[in-house]
Amino acid sequence: MSLNKMNQKEIIAELQSLEHYQYEDHPSRFICIFNIRKNEYDLNEIKTIFEEYGEIKSINLKLIQFNLIIMEYFDIRSSKSALKY
Repeated sequence: MSLNKMNQKEIIAELQSLEHYQYEDHPSRFICIFNIRKNEYDLNEIKTIFEEYGEIKSINLKLIQFNLIIMEYFDIRSSKSALKY
């Protein structure tokens, strides 16, 4: 149904049906690690800590100046474990 033909009640109902996508967890192979200061941590140290949960595919350090690292695991179960612990 196009938006032009939907009335206000239908639009609200449609948005409410999509609400669970906003608030629930979405599994991903990527995790974001905040509050990582470039001067305080060595990349090898960080990698060693997070390899406990599984094999790491890549570590993105492009946002390190914003104290953020994005890490990608090969297996989605590994990233879920890393987030949990």
